[in-house]
Amino acid sequence: MSHNVIFPMLSISNHGGVRILLQIANSIANKGGCTKIICPKGTYDTRYNISDKVEIVEIGPAISNKICRWFCFTILFPFYVKNNDTVFANFFVTFYASLLSRMLSKKIKIVYFIQDIEYEFFGGLIKKIAKKLCEYSYAYNKADIIAANIYLYERLLAKNDAIKLFNVWIDEKFITTTSVETHRQYDLIYFLRQDPRKRIDRFEKMLPYLYENNISILCVTQSLDLAERYSSQLPVFIPENDQELISLIDKCKIYLLTSSQEGFSLPPLECMARGVIPVVFECGGPEIYIEDGLNGFIVNTIDEASETILKLVKNYDSLIEIKNKAIGTARKISFSEEVNALADKVLQM
Repeated sequence: MSHNVIFPMLSISNHGGVRILLQIANSIANKGGCTKIICPKGTYDTRYNISDKVEIVEIGPAISNKICRWFCFTILFPFYVKNNDTVFANFFVTFYASLLSRMLSKKIKIVYFIQDIEYEFFGGLIKKIAKKLCEYSYAYNKADIIAANIYLYERLLAKNDAIKLFNVWIDEKFITTTSVETHRQYDLIYFLRQDPRKRIDRFEKMLPYLYENNISILCVTQSLDLAERYSSQLPVFIPENDQELISLIDKCKIYLLTSSQEGFSLPPLECMARGVIPVVFECGGPEIYIEDGLNGFIVNTIDEASETILKLVKNYDSLIEIKNKAIGTARKISFSEEVNALADKVLQM
């Protein structure tokens, strides 16, 4: 049984998927596993908590071009892996870095933790190549493959009937933190993000209607560029930690997600935990936990989203049942228990 667990990561950033991986790494380390995260040089910049027991190793030169950086990391990573290590891959690029380690006569165990349908990140020829690479990795039968939620599990089961299920969920502090806000001064909260799949263009097209109907909007982001771009017309905040984010969420009534594709998406659930009603474009993952009309709303068009938000704001005081169901949904799963169970399984491999 190996207790050396290595997480190859292409960056240690403020992305929600990174947060999940760090929580798993922390749990393994706190249970006595020798835990190491290996990432490209210059990509370690996160506000998320990392246990002192987790070793961070940055490798290779600092490369600005993402594709070149990924290629360099894939080639270098096997030199940092030892026989009998367990490698916890989390993206198809890190899967192939792990597979290369095994091909170079390294007797390693591979855990492949899938948080999204990753080829959807790309377009054109790169997407076609990425799709081939991803589909091979999803069907690989010499690794322990784990889908991060039921939506991904059901999509991937046809490719590999040995895939296991994990339930990604929100950090308990979004449920347990006491609210200090006595008045929800903003009608709508929106998370500004760069990824094309987040469809910020939908938000921009909705703005004239929202302004016309006096919908007050608060934005949060981790991007300085987006903060500068929108701060002249909207209040934009960059929360430094979860407590600041929770405080901002508690100022709002409605949450809007404009994505066209999501493997899961934590922000709607984080907002639901705080009694904020989600309005979500149909995009996959969030439909795991949002029941249209019961604990939130699923929409298909910009007009439908805009009109739904206006209707909810006008009738907000009568929506207590929906708010309570949203809160109840967020409390269905204990994420710490899920993480601890997965950490135990990894250490027993």
